[in-house]
Amino acid sequence: MTDGKLNAERTPKPVLVLEDHEDTRELLTILLQNLGFAVVATSGGAEGFKAFQRTRPDLIIADLAMPEGDGFVFIKRVRSMPADRGGKVAAIAVSAFSGSTVVDLALRTGFDRFITKPVDLEELASTIEELLR
Repeated sequence: MTDGKLNAERTPKPVLVLEDHEDTRELLTILLQNLGFAVVATSGGAEGFKAFQRTRPDLIIADLAMPEGDGFVFIKRVRSMPADRGGKVAAIAVSAFSGSTVVDLALRTGFDRFITKPVDLEELASTIEELLR
């Protein structure tokens, strides 16, 4: 990261955030915008999948426990898409449930990384940087 910006000198990469808690969704949106991303934020899995198809993001950050289809259902739908339609997009699961069973399931289902809530902003930024390299 340079000066707190991942994309400071490039066209902003689109990021899709799925988070049903408004405060967390707003916090993630602000953080990602400050890092130079173009953010599309939704509050549930069904709405998130429509946004995914419309946006074709470079990164997804999704809560696991959401209405209208949880993060597990959402990422399964994404991973079922061909690569040229976004099926291989980088994806980070976030959840307050952090037991090894939940983490393992999130990674087996198709997420690339798992971050426990409350989200540590430095950990999130470094994870994003690692995934988008």
